[in-house]
Amino acid sequence: MPRNSFPSSRSLINFFSFFFFPFVLVSLQIPSSHSVTSIHSKVVPPLFVFGDSFLDNGNNLQLKNPSVHFDFLPYGVDFPKGPSGRVTNGRNPADILGQLLGIHDFLPAALDPETRGKRVLAGVNYASGGSGILEMHCEHSRCIPVAQQIKIFEDVTLPDLRSQLNSSQVSELLFKGIFLFSSGGNDCYKMCIKSTQSKHCVTDESLHSLIEDYIQELKNLYDLGARKFVLIGLQQLGCVPHLREKEGTCFEKMNHAAALFNARLRSSIDRMKQVMPGSHVVVVNTYNIIGDILDDPAAKGFKVVNESCCPRSAATEQTMCEKGGNPCLERDSYLYFDGAHLTEAGYKQLVERAYLSQLQEVVYPYNVEHLAYEIGLQFPPASHISALEELR
Repeated sequence: MPRNSFPSSRSLINFFSFFFFPFVLVSLQIPSSHSVTSIHSKVVPPLFVFGDSFLDNGNNLQLKNPSVHFDFLPYGVDFPKGPSGRVTNGRNPADILGQLLGIHDFLPAALDPETRGKRVLAGVNYASGGSGILEMHCEHSRCIPVAQQIKIFEDVTLPDLRSQLNSSQVSELLFKGIFLFSSGGNDCYKMCIKSTQSKHCVTDESLHSLIEDYIQELKNLYDLGARKFVLIGLQQLGCVPHLREKEGTCFEKMNHAAALFNARLRSSIDRMKQVMPGSHVVVVNTYNIIGDILDDPAAKGFKVVNESCCPRSAATEQTMCEKGGNPCLERDSYLYFDGAHLTEAGYKQLVERAYLSQLQEVVYPYNVEHLAYEIGLQFPPASHISALEELR
């Protein structure tokens, strides 16, 4: 399947504006990076994060016997707090997006006992490494299924918010908040590993069922008040270092599954709007963004895209870093940190393009900045003056 599975690009205007929202009006200078240098002065929406190891910031560390955990070096070698459960050398996509939005502190992990009170006002991270859209990936409580992540939001975070804010304030916070998801990779990976088909490892039926389950999980959040969703699509699953090394080249059957999942996810936006009236959904085409780097690494600032930065552990089938192993020195020049996950440098390019790109083959139907600061700003009724303004 061709890498460009999204519609052709169209011009969008630059979106820079001011508006009222929950907490503090900030003058935000976006962190230095390969491409983002703009300066904004905005009021910051909260960010709520769900999904898998792309976004996990330490929730698995709170489980008794997690399927995967990343609390040892070289993970976190470049993170201010050291190893924290993030599956990379530094910040993960949730951290980077939070900073682009203007959130000053890293979001707290949902299972951290200290995640309560004012700490939840800017958002919470519920993601759990090893999880998927289907709950079967987290048997015996070894990770937190997405459905359970949403249940924690409902049973723990929402009551906490309601204890601090009035009902109108809570409704507006959810109405304008960003709900970030990364899910489906573990589902497609396991379908392919188990498949005996020679060409394709996912069927139309299995993908349809998977996407319907995904939409239902989004609908559960919608019913609680969420309106703005950012869905991170799948990367080229077959080109990650541990599979490339195993196969001798990219595992195209796995790539095909990822591309089909992404295409089906993007084409489901209209269906999502039918079951979630008034919602706004952005799909990030990770496949294309990472594909651009794989096609021309030097143009994107990378030198190594087919090997991991860290030495990998045989006990994890060459997927995870070896505990205490020495990582590469030029980490910004490597795309992958371990056998399946990107370096901070790779994640920065992914998130920055999702945030600012005006190409629909990169992020559809518009970028994350537009979603955050131009879409759905008027909290009903139309005459409403932000009840949250008094919190500033």
